[in-house]
Amino acid sequence: MFMHSVAGQPRAIPDWFTAWLRLGITTAKGSLESAQQQTVVAVSVTTRLQSAAAIALGYVCQRYTQRNRKPLAADWSISLSDVTPGTRIWVRIPKRVVVGDYLTGLPDRLYLNTPKTGAFQTRLVKEVRTPPPGVLTVGATTYSDTETTFVKSLLPSADPEEFLSSWDWGLLLVGSPERIYGDLAEQISTPNSLRFGPMSSIVRPIELTAPVGWRSSVMSSRVETPAWEAFPTSPHLVILDGAYATSRWLPECPAPVVIAILERTEPGVDAAVAALMQERAYATPVRDHELSWNAPAGCEVLAFRRAL
Repeated sequence: MFMHSVAGQPRAIPDWFTAWLRLGITTAKGSLESAQQQTVVAVSVTTRLQSAAAIALGYVCQRYTQRNRKPLAADWSISLSDVTPGTRIWVRIPKRVVVGDYLTGLPDRLYLNTPKTGAFQTRLVKEVRTPPPGVLTVGATTYSDTETTFVKSLLPSADPEEFLSSWDWGLLLVGSPERIYGDLAEQISTPNSLRFGPMSSIVRPIELTAPVGWRSSVMSSRVETPAWEAFPTSPHLVILDGAYATSRWLPECPAPVVIAILERTEPGVDAAVAALMQERAYATPVRDHELSWNAPAGCEVLAFRRAL
């Protein structure tokens, strides 16, 4: 399915990575979801290296290709004719998105209060949205040919600009942001194209100060207020990367599916296991054959369903 770069040379993705990808794909298909219940899948591993990133990659690729699962932010789109002066809007034109306060618009020209080019031909406007409060600031982002080509190579059915600009609150990764972003920096490709790029270009964590699209969010396990409180809908999948993220946030996660990844030798693993066992004591066990997923060799899996 994918290749990765080792010392600048393309190599096949290891089997353990492929297994995590499949877990993300299975989750995006809805195979783990249950009506009125939350499915928790906890996996014990020798190392968490790139586990959460691989799940996220499989989830995002599969979720995007399932056309019946629209991005959760689709309702933010509006008609240009409904915009009034002073409204902050997000505008998509070829190869670029721009955010600014709407000043005025003539039949053939749209004016925003952006720092540089604030005038746009209305015939080039592909979409207009009202940004979520506090998420986007005034500015512009241009998509490079390298980035759009990389997206097209990994997702042949995708419209690269639509993929790069659409918003989706479906996935939340919780843990150490430094570690998560480091794992997402891994260079990948496909055997057919060998155009390498970082996993982050596909998983696309939200950038609060940039007028771009996103397909996931990264939350530090040490924050006081959970990220889902700022979004209009709950995430579909929460990945708890590590023992502290698990013991701290497992009881509160609102998603239909929660995946916890525990490294056997990391500090705090005993507390995380205790939190899992406490939740499992009042839940319904999920057998291995019900998961539609085989864990990588050497992993231990604990799965159960609890009331949402």
